[in-house]
Amino acid sequence: MRLLSARSRQARFLHGRLSISNAELDYLTKLDQLDHIGLMAAILHEKQWHNVGVGCAIRLSPDSNVAEVALAVLDGYQAIGIGTCLLERFAELAASTGITYFQVVYAYGNEAIDHMVSRIGAVVTESEGGVGVRLIKLGQIIRDLKIKSDQI
Repeated sequence: MRLLSARSRQARFLHGRLSISNAELDYLTKLDQLDHIGLMAAILHEKQWHNVGVGCAIRLSPDSNVAEVALAVLDGYQAIGIGTCLLERFAELAASTGITYFQVVYAYGNEAIDHMVSRIGAVVTESEGGVGVRLIKLGQIIRDLKIKSDQI
């Protein structure tokens, strides 16, 4: 989290904290790739891999077909398609587990997320206190973003 700017932390996590608790870390990293899917994006630079993005998709309840998806991309690597690639891959993996919708929770003013989810037909399901919740059908993500990520 320390590698993200205060603006990115606020936009992604809805707060500007520099760290997360052990309980939050456990929640975000205990993956089963069925109900709790995790991915990381890395780039190869000068023969070394560098992690530049991470995300998780967590099924809302054991029998739900909806998962909340969350992504974070380091500031210097934003707006070049890494988040789009992560979202597309999450959609493919989640669809294979029976998840058919993603829920995205984000701070209003997070223009990158608002732009990404708006262009793939996400609908606003809730909004309160500066936080928006959008629901996205996975088929839309796979179809709409596949074309864009192939161009990256």
